[in-house]
Amino acid sequence: MDKEYGQKHHKLLNSEIRKSITRIFKHYLGALEDIQYTHTIAIEKLRSKLSPEDLAVLNYLNDDHYSLVRKRVLDSGNESMRDLSDLLENFDISLKDNNDIDFGDSAKSVVIHSKTRNNIYEEEK
Repeated sequence: MDKEYGQKHHKLLNSEIRKSITRIFKHYLGALEDIQYTHTIAIEKLRSKLSPEDLAVLNYLNDDHYSLVRKRVLDSGNESMRDLSDLLENFDISLKDNNDIDFGDSAKSVVIHSKTRNNIYEEEK
């Protein structure tokens, strides 16, 4: 395999994986913001009907808890990106026709060879 193409394909695959994981954890952050928004509305509606003590018990998604959950989502996404990047180091990646990757061209395939095993993973793009 031509090292220059292999490195280029490796970087591109790594980049695409990072984009996908980023998209996933941005989706989770958006969902968390939606939950916080509806929780805040519910708390405001109940503010005049409950004692401050009861309201404090009901307010489970305060700023501190929201920040903690948000941090966990970001940490999980970043850890996944690092883990997959480390895993990719174990593979040689090439195209069947060894041309530039064009994700709009469905006739091309990505071939991934494990550096530690004899198996081959092939994905049609």
